[in-house]
Amino acid sequence: TPPWDSVMHKTKVLHLSDLHVQLNYSVGSPSVCHYPLCCTPGLPLHPHSPPARYWGEYACDLPPWTLEATLSNIAQTHPDIEYVLLTGDLPAHDVWLQSEDSNLHVIQVVAAALRKHFPNVPVLPAIGNHESFPVNMFPDPTLSDEESSSWLYSSMAKYFSHWLPEEQKKTMAKAGYFSYKVKPSLTIISLNSNFCNNLNLWLLPSPADPASHLAWLVEELLVAEKSRSMVHIISHIPPGT
Repeated sequence: TPPWDSVMHKTKVLHLSDLHVQLNYSVGSPSVCHYPLCCTPGLPLHPHSPPARYWGEYACDLPPWTLEATLSNIAQTHPDIEYVLLTGDLPAHDVWLQSEDSNLHVIQVVAAALRKHFPNVPVLPAIGNHESFPVNMFPDPTLSDEESSSWLYSSMAKYFSHWLPEEQKKTMAKAGYFSYKVKPSLTIISLNSNFCNNLNLWLLPSPADPASHLAWLVEELLVAEKSRSMVHIISHIPPGT
């Protein structure tokens, strides 16, 4: 077991997940509807539907101004946060309206908000199943005969380049995973768990370790063991879900 700083040592971490930022959230629009996501402009009126309130509604996703206010409050209230874990699903649930460009726009908005409020705190992302387009679809980036998700991985590396060193940007741009040592005794390994998502239809033709992800993980764990570093593995979903 690696040595720990002290028995009383504590690390304050901010963990954000499933933000699902709804950029087209419309105050006053129907907050109850027959769609998977409400509070959008142009929805038909629904009987007994109250108008969407400013800060958000249960049947809707997160307004961008609510994200801004939340991050601002956290940064002011907890100035001693050591690092931020951002474990995926940044776009909203309006998958029938999405495109590669719209999903990248949401990711860019979230990354910019985090840089605004946590410029000097490492922000370590993991990719969720809603970042892709279509949703859940993650082909093996090393196979030339499959569709490419390089548009997503390279953009994630770019948008989070303020926090990720060159080697981490390289593996993120390759296949959406990386390893980051936040302190000598602790390594964060961010997995692309979408390669183990049973809704990812690209696993049917290529089920055996896409992008050599598990082989890479084994090597990273060996490196951590040799350096006597503890490891915290982050991802969006458990394998097989």
